[in-house]
Amino acid sequence: MGAGHGHSHGVGGHSPDGAGPPRSRVRKMIVALAVLVVFLVVELTVALAIGSLG
Repeated sequence: MGAGHGHSHGVGGHSPDGAGPPRSRVRKMIVALAVLVVFLVVELTVALAIGSLG
């Protein structure tokens, strides 16, 4: 149960917010990459802090 609930967003289909120029898709990819980079930097900082502590 619960499998296939709702619509799959952004997987080959037409997303409602993806209508228009592909610039929005590029911007969404840039935002996702920025979030990923920030997450990796935070993870590395936390790992270094924990490693230096003990």
